[in-house]
Amino acid sequence: MNRFMLRFSKLLVLVGAISSIGAYRGCVFEPLEKDFITTNASINLQGTISEFNADGKWLKNYPGEVRLKKNDIYITNWQATDGTVWKVENVAIQNGINTIEGDVRFKNASNTWVNSTIPEFLVEKKTDLTSQGVQKVFFDYSAANIDEQIKSMGENTLNHTFTAAELDQFVVDVKAKIRSIFISAYNGTNIQLVNAAGTDIHTIKFSGNTRCDYYGESPLDYKNLTKAQTSNIYLGTFKCIVVDDNRLLNSTAATKDDSIAQRVADIGTFIGRTVVHELGHSLGLTDEGNLHGCEGTHNCEGYDASNPSDRFDDGHYMMDPGPKSTIWARIGQANSSTRKAQVPRFNSYNKSYLGIIH
Repeated sequence: MNRFMLRFSKLLVLVGAISSIGAYRGCVFEPLEKDFITTNASINLQGTISEFNADGKWLKNYPGEVRLKKNDIYITNWQATDGTVWKVENVAIQNGINTIEGDVRFKNASNTWVNSTIPEFLVEKKTDLTSQGVQKVFFDYSAANIDEQIKSMGENTLNHTFTAAELDQFVVDVKAKIRSIFISAYNGTNIQLVNAAGTDIHTIKFSGNTRCDYYGESPLDYKNLTKAQTSNIYLGTFKCIVVDDNRLLNSTAATKDDSIAQRVADIGTFIGRTVVHELGHSLGLTDEGNLHGCEGTHNCEGYDASNPSDRFDDGHYMMDPGPKSTIWARIGQANSSTRKAQVPRFNSYNKSYLGIIH
């Protein structure tokens, strides 16, 4: 399967495959995510039987019937919808991976059955996950040369002659953007930023050393059983990529005519994504033996190729592997040639894991 077909198949899984008989499909709105972990014995499902035009715009819902299939076996007979919303409650979830899909049908104006499907999605039941409570995190900027590395990424990529005060403000703003990216990524979890290190606190230690290899490093801790650990972020590598290798200007839509605010967003998102990524490892993402990771405990492109999942996206997902994460995705852009924002985020599978343990 080539990259285009893989991306297209992912899109269909997310929004529901359009049947070859017409623009009708069974849509699921509960659960909202279609590839997730649960610790529950059962789930409830709700959705609609919907019609869409050629542009994919919703037109109307239909009353009709639905039947569900789990792990390739039908688990319900045809059931009438509740008005135009279908409901199937208390669907038992087996330990391990469950595939859920189904059929829908409704009668058209000629009283003829029109058939379509509920596209397959994944629910994984795990029995070894429990809440680990709050995880506190401290950003340690105490090392030497940190501010100089950040300043260099501003003054060497813009057609602007910075004053000393402007460079100082650039550093302040980039650090604020890093914080914002971090808070947004972990929104809804018990991950809390604090102002000092401690015995139960994870430290994000920023380094200003000159280097050009790893963006960051962190221990892998499935289930996050050890609260006090350290992740390292190497700002020298960011400076090397952005300035020395000139990949920001050569590999993205960034130009020297960008505003200072735009560059703050670029650099802050670039670094912030790595901060989120490295803490993700220390929380257990994406363990190869327990969470289907690969390529060094990262989101697995190969898993998507053989499953109805959406776990890898060129770096737009936080735990995508480094060598496959594009620079434009790392700075929060949809592609390499235009300024179209697409902020990095956790995929639904990783997010569900975080939601259980924190």
